[in-house]
Amino acid sequence: IPPEGGADRASAMRERARILLAAGRIAEARESADRAVAIAPDAPGAWRLAGEIRLRDGDPEGAERAFREAVALAPDDAAALLNLSSLLRERDPVQALGLLLAARRAAPRDPEVACETGSLLCGLGRADEGLPLLRQAAASDPPAPRFRLALARALEAAGRREEALAELDRAVAEGAADEELLAQRDAWRGGAGE
Repeated sequence: IPPEGGADRASAMRERARILLAAGRIAEARESADRAVAIAPDAPGAWRLAGEIRLRDGDPEGAERAFREAVALAPDDAAALLNLSSLLRERDPVQALGLLLAARRAAPRDPEVACETGSLLCGLGRADEGLPLLRQAAASDPPAPRFRLALARALEAAGRREEALAELDRAVAEGAADEELLAQRDAWRGGAGE
């Protein structure tokens, strides 16, 4: 850890925490992230990382506190807004939607934000607003099977199974399918795999 000023030390602690997290050493990663927050409590990235680690460590309440702090420090931090909305989605979907809409303003082209926002809107019965966002996410490059699957599930929930199946077929044809997507397609076809 560099002996320089607080910002350099906090940055080094965040990097150490990321490396430890990638190595699966969650407790050590959490300790390093907490040290980064203690050194630079006004750094939203440190709070966001602390929240991500707490989430992986099975501490959703601690993660929520950390993400809220990150959002308070940087209201346009799309990653923190997305993480916080995910935690609130079941408990308070309206607040989660507000956070996702703020994330959309901060990162209008981010397919993850588009997918989560579109999925929640569809879940709230607002498919007319949600489906275009899911289509935006599904069209991302490189194509992500989970975005395609989210679009197909929203179409199916809206009573448009043929469109949903066509979307899954397109994903398979484009090489953008995973096991979950294939299983969903087979289930909708009555279990007859191709």
